[in-house]
Amino acid sequence: MRRNLIVVRSGKTSLHSEWLSSWTADAGWDLLCANFGGAVHRGTIGEAIDTSSFATKFVFLNHLLDTGGRDLGVDIGDYDYVWFPDDDLSMSTEAVSSFFAWCNTVQPDLAQPALNSDSYATHPLTCQHQGCDYRRTTFVEIMAPCFSRRAWKSLAAAERFRTLGGWGYELYMTNLFNPLAYPFVIFDAVAVTHTKQVGGPFYNWMPPGMSAQEEARKELERHSLDTRYGWYRCNLSLSSGNETLNHDEPGFIDRILGGLNYLYRRPTEKLRGLAFLQSSTTPGDSLTGIPIRIFAHATLADYLLMQINVGEWVEFFRRAIDK
Repeated sequence: MRRNLIVVRSGKTSLHSEWLSSWTADAGWDLLCANFGGAVHRGTIGEAIDTSSFATKFVFLNHLLDTGGRDLGVDIGDYDYVWFPDDDLSMSTEAVSSFFAWCNTVQPDLAQPALNSDSYATHPLTCQHQGCDYRRTTFVEIMAPCFSRRAWKSLAAAERFRTLGGWGYELYMTNLFNPLAYPFVIFDAVAVTHTKQVGGPFYNWMPPGMSAQEEARKELERHSLDTRYGWYRCNLSLSSGNETLNHDEPGFIDRILGGLNYLYRRPTEKLRGLAFLQSSTTPGDSLTGIPIRIFAHATLADYLLMQINVGEWVEFFRRAIDK
Protein backbone atom coordinates (compact mmCIF):
# COMPACT_ATOMS: atom_id res chain seq x y z
CA MET A 1 0.00 0.00 0.00
CA ARG A 2 1.17 3.54 -0.71
CA ARG A 3 2.16 5.54 2.34
CA ASN A 4 0.40 8.85 1.68
CA LEU A 5 -3.08 9.99 0.67
CA ILE A 6 -4.59 13.16 -0.84
CA VAL A 7 -8.29 13.81 -0.35
CA VAL A 8 -9.67 16.55 -2.59
CA ARG A 9 -13.16 17.98 -2.89
CA SER A 10 -13.16 18.55 -6.63
CA GLY A 11 -15.39 21.07 -8.36
CA LYS A 12 -15.90 21.59 -12.07
CA THR A 13 -12.71 23.66 -12.34
CA SER A 14 -10.60 21.43 -10.09
CA LEU A 15 -6.88 21.40 -10.87
CA HIS A 16 -6.21 17.95 -9.45
CA SER A 17 -5.81 16.40 -12.92
CA GLU A 18 -2.64 18.52 -13.07
CA TRP A 19 -1.40 16.84 -9.88
CA LEU A 20 -1.87 13.48 -11.58
CA SER A 21 -0.36 14.46 -14.93
CA SER A 22 2.67 12.19 -14.54
CA TRP A 23 1.43 9.93 -11.73
CA THR A 24 2.33 6.25 -12.04
CA ALA A 25 1.32 3.20 -10.06
CA ASP A 26 4.65 3.15 -8.22
CA ALA A 27 4.13 6.64 -6.81
CA GLY A 28 4.18 6.90 -3.05
CA TRP A 29 0.70 8.42 -2.77
CA ASP A 30 -2.94 7.94 -3.66
CA LEU A 31 -5.65 10.48 -4.43
CA LEU A 32 -9.25 10.08 -3.28
CA CYS A 33 -11.43 12.30 -5.46
CA ALA A 34 -14.62 13.49 -3.76
CA ASN A 35 -16.69 15.12 -6.49
CA PHE A 36 -18.78 18.17 -5.80
CA GLY A 37 -21.29 19.91 -8.03
CA GLY A 38 -21.47 17.25 -10.73
CA ALA A 39 -17.79 17.07 -11.64
CA VAL A 40 -16.64 13.76 -13.12
CA HIS A 41 -12.89 13.83 -12.42
CA ARG A 42 -11.26 10.70 -11.01
CA GLY A 43 -8.49 10.03 -8.57
CA THR A 44 -6.29 6.95 -8.23
CA ILE A 45 -8.58 4.96 -5.93
CA GLY A 46 -11.63 3.32 -7.52
CA GLU A 47 -14.44 5.35 -9.05
CA ALA A 48 -14.94 9.03 -8.37
CA ILE A 49 -17.17 9.55 -5.32
CA ASP A 50 -20.24 11.80 -5.41
CA THR A 51 -20.07 13.74 -2.13
CA SER A 52 -22.33 16.66 -3.01
CA SER A 53 -24.59 15.75 -0.06
CA PHE A 54 -21.82 16.75 2.35
CA ALA A 55 -21.98 20.45 1.39
CA THR A 56 -18.51 21.92 2.02
CA LYS A 57 -15.02 20.51 2.43
CA PHE A 58 -15.28 20.73 6.22
CA VAL A 59 -18.58 18.88 6.48
CA PHE A 60 -16.95 16.11 4.43
CA LEU A 61 -13.81 16.23 6.61
CA ASN A 62 -15.95 15.63 9.70
CA HIS A 63 -17.61 12.69 7.95
CA LEU A 64 -14.18 11.16 7.29
CA LEU A 65 -13.22 11.71 10.92
CA ASP A 66 -16.41 9.88 11.97
CA THR A 67 -16.02 6.96 9.56
CA GLY A 68 -12.31 6.80 8.78
CA GLY A 69 -13.30 6.72 5.10
CA ARG A 70 -14.14 3.03 5.29
CA ASP A 71 -17.61 3.60 3.83
CA LEU A 72 -15.83 5.05 0.78
CA GLY A 73 -13.47 2.13 0.29
CA VAL A 74 -10.39 3.54 2.03
CA ASP A 75 -9.00 3.42 5.59
CA ILE A 76 -7.38 6.77 6.22
CA GLY A 77 -5.79 5.51 9.43
CA ASP A 78 -3.56 3.18 7.38
CA TYR A 79 -1.68 6.07 5.76
CA ASP A 80 1.36 7.85 7.19
CA TYR A 81 0.07 11.21 5.96
CA VAL A 82 -3.30 12.42 4.69
CA TRP A 83 -3.47 15.77 2.91
CA PHE A 84 -6.55 17.93 2.26
CA PRO A 85 -5.55 20.58 -0.33
CA ASP A 86 -8.13 22.86 -1.95
CA ASP A 87 -8.82 22.05 -5.59
CA ASP A 88 -7.57 25.45 -6.81
CA LEU A 89 -3.93 24.75 -5.95
CA SER A 90 -1.69 24.41 -9.00
CA MET A 91 1.15 21.90 -8.57
CA SER A 92 2.86 19.17 -10.51
CA THR A 93 2.99 15.47 -9.73
CA GLU A 94 6.65 15.96 -8.83
CA ALA A 95 5.74 18.74 -6.37
CA VAL A 96 3.21 16.46 -4.65
CA SER A 97 5.76 13.66 -4.39
CA SER A 98 8.39 16.07 -3.10
CA PHE A 99 6.01 17.41 -0.45
CA PHE A 100 5.29 13.92 0.87
CA ALA A 101 9.01 13.07 0.76
CA TRP A 102 9.73 16.11 2.93
CA CYS A 103 6.94 15.11 5.32
CA ASN A 104 8.33 11.60 5.70
CA THR A 105 11.83 13.00 6.31
CA VAL A 106 11.02 15.84 8.74
CA GLN A 107 8.06 14.04 10.40
CA PRO A 108 5.73 16.94 11.24
CA ASP A 109 2.28 16.27 12.64
CA LEU A 110 0.67 19.11 10.65
CA ALA A 111 2.17 20.49 7.46
CA GLN A 112 1.57 22.36 4.24
CA PRO A 113 3.64 23.57 1.29
CA ALA A 114 4.35 27.29 1.10
CA LEU A 115 2.55 29.49 -1.44
CA ASN A 116 4.81 30.82 -4.19
CA SER A 117 5.09 34.38 -5.49
CA ASP A 118 2.33 33.86 -8.09
CA SER A 119 -0.22 32.93 -5.42
CA TYR A 120 -3.14 34.73 -3.89
CA ALA A 121 -2.20 34.46 -0.21
CA THR A 122 -3.91 35.59 2.99
CA HIS A 123 -1.21 35.01 5.62
CA PRO A 124 2.40 36.16 5.23
CA LEU A 125 3.39 33.14 7.31
CA THR A 126 2.25 30.76 4.55
CA CYS A 127 4.06 32.65 1.77
CA GLN A 128 7.31 31.11 0.57
CA HIS A 129 10.20 32.38 2.67
CA GLN A 130 13.21 32.53 0.39
CA GLY A 131 16.38 30.99 1.75
CA CYS A 132 14.54 28.33 3.80
CA ASP A 133 13.80 24.66 3.28
CA TYR A 134 11.10 24.64 5.95
CA ARG A 135 9.89 26.40 9.09
CA ARG A 136 8.46 25.16 12.37
CA THR A 137 5.36 27.28 12.95
CA THR A 138 2.32 27.69 15.19
CA PHE A 139 -0.13 27.66 12.28
CA VAL A 140 -1.15 25.62 9.23
CA GLU A 141 -3.84 27.01 6.92
CA ILE A 142 -7.13 25.25 6.20
CA MET A 143 -6.35 25.65 2.49
CA ALA A 144 -4.02 22.64 2.57
CA PRO A 145 -3.58 20.91 5.96
CA CYS A 146 -1.68 17.62 5.95
CA PHE A 147 -2.02 15.35 9.00
CA SER A 148 0.33 12.68 10.27
CA ARG A 149 -1.21 9.38 11.34
CA ARG A 150 -0.79 10.45 14.98
CA ALA A 151 -2.47 13.82 14.37
CA TRP A 152 -5.34 12.25 12.42
CA LYS A 153 -5.97 9.78 15.26
CA SER A 154 -6.04 12.63 17.80
CA LEU A 155 -8.30 14.74 15.60
CA ALA A 156 -10.72 11.83 15.15
CA ALA A 157 -10.91 11.34 18.91
CA ALA A 158 -11.61 15.03 19.63
CA GLU A 159 -14.91 16.89 19.67
CA ARG A 160 -15.75 18.05 16.14
CA PHE A 161 -15.32 21.64 14.99
CA ARG A 162 -18.51 22.13 12.98
CA THR A 163 -18.54 24.96 10.44
CA LEU A 164 -19.50 25.20 6.80
CA GLY A 165 -16.81 27.71 5.85
CA GLY A 166 -13.92 26.33 7.89
CA TRP A 167 -13.00 29.70 9.35
CA GLY A 168 -11.49 29.28 12.79
CA TYR A 169 -10.36 25.72 12.09
CA GLU A 170 -6.71 26.79 12.32
CA LEU A 171 -7.20 28.03 15.89
CA TYR A 172 -9.02 24.84 16.75
CA MET A 173 -6.11 22.75 15.41
CA THR A 174 -3.50 24.88 17.18
CA ASN A 175 -5.29 24.53 20.51
CA LEU A 176 -6.00 20.83 20.01
CA PHE A 177 -2.49 19.78 19.05
CA ASN A 178 -0.23 22.46 20.61
CA PRO A 179 2.67 23.03 18.17
CA LEU A 180 5.26 22.44 20.88
CA ALA A 181 3.98 18.88 21.29
CA TYR A 182 2.83 18.21 17.71
CA PRO A 183 5.24 19.88 15.24
CA PHE A 184 3.67 22.18 12.62
CA VAL A 185 5.80 22.72 9.50
CA ILE A 186 5.52 24.86 6.36
CA PHE A 187 7.78 23.61 3.57
CA ASP A 188 9.36 26.45 1.57
CA ALA A 189 11.30 23.94 -0.53
CA VAL A 190 7.96 22.86 -2.04
CA ALA A 191 5.94 25.91 -3.08
CA VAL A 192 2.60 25.70 -4.89
CA THR A 193 0.34 28.29 -6.53
CA HIS A 194 -2.98 29.33 -5.06
CA THR A 195 -4.79 30.40 -8.23
CA LYS A 196 -7.92 32.10 -6.86
CA GLN A 197 -8.66 35.11 -4.70
CA VAL A 198 -9.94 34.95 -1.15
CA GLY A 199 -13.41 33.43 -0.92
CA GLY A 200 -15.10 30.49 -2.54
CA PRO A 201 -18.35 28.71 -3.32
CA PHE A 202 -18.82 27.65 0.29
CA TYR A 203 -20.24 31.12 0.95
CA ASN A 204 -23.31 29.99 -0.99
CA TRP A 205 -24.01 27.43 1.75
CA MET A 206 -24.05 29.94 4.58
CA PRO A 207 -27.46 30.58 6.24
CA PRO A 208 -29.04 33.96 5.40
CA GLY A 209 -27.48 36.70 7.48
CA MET A 210 -24.63 34.48 8.72
CA SER A 211 -21.06 35.34 7.71
CA ALA A 212 -18.16 32.92 7.81
CA GLN A 213 -16.55 35.14 10.45
CA GLU A 214 -19.61 35.03 12.69
CA GLU A 215 -19.97 31.28 12.25
CA ALA A 216 -16.33 30.85 13.27
CA ARG A 217 -16.69 33.14 16.31
CA LYS A 218 -19.66 31.14 17.63
CA GLU A 219 -17.94 27.79 17.12
CA LEU A 220 -14.71 28.99 18.74
CA GLU A 221 -16.72 30.22 21.72
CA ARG A 222 -18.52 26.86 21.91
CA HIS A 223 -15.09 25.25 22.23
CA SER A 224 -13.98 27.98 24.69
CA LEU A 225 -11.15 29.03 22.35
CA ASP A 226 -9.68 32.49 22.07
CA THR A 227 -11.09 34.34 19.06
CA ARG A 228 -8.15 36.70 18.54
CA TYR A 229 -7.17 35.30 15.16
CA GLY A 230 -3.69 36.81 15.02
CA TRP A 231 -2.40 35.00 18.08
CA TYR A 232 -1.09 31.94 16.39
CA ARG A 233 0.78 32.99 13.25
CA CYS A 234 4.45 32.78 14.20
CA ASN A 235 7.61 30.90 13.25
CA LEU A 236 9.40 28.85 15.90
CA SER A 237 12.45 28.00 13.78
CA LEU A 238 13.71 27.92 10.21
CA SER A 239 15.87 25.30 8.56
CA SER A 240 18.06 25.38 5.48
CA GLY A 241 20.33 22.47 4.65
CA ASN A 242 21.95 21.35 7.89
CA GLU A 243 21.34 24.70 9.59
CA THR A 244 18.44 25.37 11.98
CA LEU A 245 17.91 28.80 13.49
CA ASN A 246 15.53 29.14 16.42
CA HIS A 247 13.26 32.12 17.07
CA ASP A 248 15.33 33.30 20.07
CA GLU A 249 18.68 33.23 18.27
CA PRO A 250 20.45 36.32 16.82
CA GLY A 251 19.61 37.05 13.21
CA PHE A 252 16.28 35.18 13.17
CA ILE A 253 14.09 38.22 12.48
CA ASP A 254 16.49 39.41 9.77
CA ARG A 255 16.22 36.03 8.04
CA ILE A 256 12.43 36.11 8.21
CA LEU A 257 12.27 39.67 6.88
CA GLY A 258 14.82 38.96 4.14
CA GLY A 259 12.88 35.91 3.01
CA LEU A 260 9.78 38.03 2.38
CA ASN A 261 11.28 41.11 0.73
CA TYR A 262 9.81 40.07 -2.61
CA LEU A 263 6.26 40.52 -1.27
CA TYR A 264 6.68 44.27 -1.14
CA ARG A 265 7.20 44.28 -4.92
CA ARG A 266 4.16 42.16 -5.81
CA PRO A 267 1.47 43.48 -8.19
CA THR A 268 -1.55 44.99 -6.44
CA GLU A 269 -3.75 42.17 -7.74
CA LYS A 270 -1.73 39.59 -5.80
CA LEU A 271 -1.78 41.69 -2.61
CA ARG A 272 -5.55 41.54 -2.23
CA GLY A 273 -5.48 38.45 -0.04
CA LEU A 274 -3.06 40.03 2.42
CA ALA A 275 -5.19 43.17 2.49
CA PHE A 276 -8.21 41.01 3.28
CA LEU A 277 -6.88 40.40 6.80
CA GLN A 278 -7.28 44.10 7.54
CA SER A 279 -10.94 44.26 6.53
CA SER A 280 -14.20 42.41 7.10
CA THR A 281 -15.17 42.82 3.44
CA THR A 282 -13.82 41.27 0.27
CA PRO A 283 -11.22 43.71 -1.04
CA GLY A 284 -11.62 45.59 -4.28
CA ASP A 285 -9.03 48.02 -5.62
CA SER A 286 -9.10 49.83 -2.28
CA LEU A 287 -10.56 49.37 1.18
CA THR A 288 -12.36 52.33 2.79
CA GLY A 289 -10.51 54.61 0.42
CA ILE A 290 -7.03 53.36 1.36
CA PRO A 291 -5.02 51.57 -1.35
CA ILE A 292 -4.66 47.82 -1.04
CA ARG A 293 -0.87 48.13 -0.97
CA ILE A 294 -1.06 50.02 2.34
CA PHE A 295 -3.31 47.39 3.89
CA ALA A 296 -1.07 44.58 2.62
CA HIS A 297 2.04 46.21 4.07
CA ALA A 298 0.21 46.67 7.37
CA THR A 299 -0.46 42.92 7.37
CA LEU A 300 3.24 42.23 6.81
CA ALA A 301 4.15 44.63 9.62
CA ASP A 302 1.65 42.90 11.93
CA TYR A 303 3.22 39.54 11.05
CA LEU A 304 6.69 40.77 11.98
CA LEU A 305 5.42 42.26 15.26
CA MET A 306 3.89 38.89 16.15
CA GLN A 307 7.20 37.25 15.29
CA ILE A 308 9.11 39.64 17.53
CA ASN A 309 6.78 38.67 20.40
CA VAL A 310 6.88 34.95 19.66
CA GLY A 311 8.29 34.25 23.12
CA GLU A 312 4.92 35.12 24.65
CA TRP A 313 3.18 32.49 22.53
CA VAL A 314 5.83 29.87 23.29
CA GLU A 315 5.25 30.45 27.00
CA PHE A 316 1.49 30.18 26.40
CA PHE A 317 1.91 26.78 24.71
CA ARG A 318 4.30 25.59 27.44
CA ARG A 319 1.76 26.42 30.13
CA ALA A 320 -0.90 24.55 28.13
CA ILE A 321 1.30 21.43 28.07
CA ASP A 322 1.88 21.66 31.82
CA LYS A 323 -1.85 21.74 32.63
